[in-house]
Amino acid sequence: MNTGLLTALRFQPLPRHEWPGEGRRAAEETESVLMDRHSPPRTEPHPLGEVLSQLFALRGYGRVRGERRLQEVWREIAGQTIARHTRVLGVNGGVLHVGVASSALLSELAAFHKHSLLARLQSVHPQLQVRDLKFKLRGDLGSPGGC
Repeated sequence: MNTGLLTALRFQPLPRHEWPGEGRRAAEETESVLMDRHSPPRTEPHPLGEVLSQLFALRGYGRVRGERRLQEVWREIAGQTIARHTRVLGVNGGVLHVGVASSALLSELAAFHKHSLLARLQSVHPQLQVRDLKFKLRGDLGSPGGC
């Protein structure tokens, strides 16, 4: 038998640049992952600002500061009397959630003050991009007393 024919019949993998679509992409992704895993660690120092920023994000300091700032904004918009019996719970999807100490105050805020508070919030602090206010009863805030 001819040895040239045996060589031709033996399986030889195609070079990567000749692989069809999916196989080629999979090979490239695998190669990139392996190259990243085996690349030497970064040896130059990281800028201090970058390290501190990552630390603050990991520890949640930015979130606490942001929540405090939201409470200050709410106090400015709602006034001391309302703010004393409410607490900002957070912003989710452009909706500012506010905890309210009593059902009577919740009803009053939702029925009579929601639209004016929202309009004032949107005009004074448009960067917050608040599109709605939601009030939630929170008994842990204490009773409003002389509201």
